Amino acid sequence: MKNYIFAINLILIVLLNSCSKDESLPIDSYKISVENRYFERIDSIFVGQYFEDSLLVNQISRQLKLKKNSYTFSCITYSKLKFSAIILIQGQKEYLKVLINESGKISIE
Repeated sequence: MKNYIFAINLILIVLLNSCSKDESLPIDSYKISVENRYFERIDSIFVGQYFEDSLLVNQISRQLKLKKNSYTFSCITYSKLKFSAIILIQGQKEYLKVLINESGKISIE
């Protein structure tokens, strides 16, 4: 009887694990926002063909919907400095944030 209960429990565990959400499903589009942590306002932001107007210090842009791909990212600060990078949009996180840090370094969270 104990073996019978053990076998049923084992089957239930296997079934429950096989019904879990599949993390490897491809994401069709990503939601991207830009956060300005630089010490001055960003006047223009370009992500591929998309344009975003100014972002104040510590402000986050509206979300853009982008497909999996690499994009040219560039921005121009209030004092006319230009930062640029190639960003690769991919992975299993649907929401991504492009960060411009205090020193002008661009990264993705």
